[in-house]
Amino acid sequence: MNQIASTTSASLKANTFRRKLSFGLGNKLVMAFWTAILFIVNFPLFFGDVRSQLIFLPDAVLAGQWWRVVTHPFVHLSWYHLLLDGLAFVMLYLLLEESKNSVRLLYTTAAGIGAMFIGLLMEPVIYQRGLCGLSGVAHGLMAISAAEMLHHKKQRSLGLFCLGIVITKCLYELHTGQVFLQSLHLGQTGHPIAASHAGGVLGGLLAFVGIKVLRFYRSFASLLTITTASTVEKSSINLRVFP
Repeated sequence: MNQIASTTSASLKANTFRRKLSFGLGNKLVMAFWTAILFIVNFPLFFGDVRSQLIFLPDAVLAGQWWRVVTHPFVHLSWYHLLLDGLAFVMLYLLLEESKNSVRLLYTTAAGIGAMFIGLLMEPVIYQRGLCGLSGVAHGLMAISAAEMLHHKKQRSLGLFCLGIVITKCLYELHTGQVFLQSLHLGQTGHPIAASHAGGVLGGLLAFVGIKVLRFYRSFASLLTITTASTVEKSSINLRVFP
């Protein structure tokens, strides 16, 4: 009996290790993917240049350069800007509890759209200077990560604290029109669009809530189907027993 228990324990440990190894490899591939994109897009920084043709400019997009909507978050104005945004984005993306990369991409896209839309709505300077950088997306992922903690009793307080910090920071930036501690960046991030941070948080949280509602609906529908099928089966049995 002890030998069986020992063998079972060893098997469980081996399976756990394999799962961790697989997850680790997946994260490494994801990190390599995003790092490659950031490196390719920002390669001109080696020569003191910026890929301005990829920055979001409303007039250019209306003129048919639609790709700017997709590419602008990955463009950065300096190495400092790239490291600040890039490291935060990759780390927050990897730390998401959500395991499906399709849903992670949805969160990222929603945060990016929110950052762009709210930025356009509240910061007219975008029409002249454009919009680029991952800070809005990173703020959205930060809010989602905090919201994920709310589902775990032991992490709920930390989740509420982190979510409160992010939202308070965004509200402060909306009120002042300046990014928190903007002076410390010494102009290395261009003209930061404070509203894009709030937009990223809004877009990210809307996507998070939408996914949770959809999954709840699917679970409820599945349970309802099983319950209905079970009721029909029992009725059929009763009819056969009592003709």
